[in-house]
Amino acid sequence: MTILAFILTILMALYLFLYSFLIIKQKQQTNIIPFIIIAYLFSGLSYLFIG
Repeated sequence: MTILAFILTILMALYLFLYSFLIIKQKQQTNIIPFIIIAYLFSGLSYLFIG
């Protein structure tokens, strides 16, 4: 379970990095709501598996 939480944390970090890179590359207003929802779900899953 802890290994799975670690993998989820790494995936979340990669997702955050890629998303921020895409925002910088586009240089325009993008919808941030799906990003917040997915990041929240990832953090919730990692906390669930750690707990």
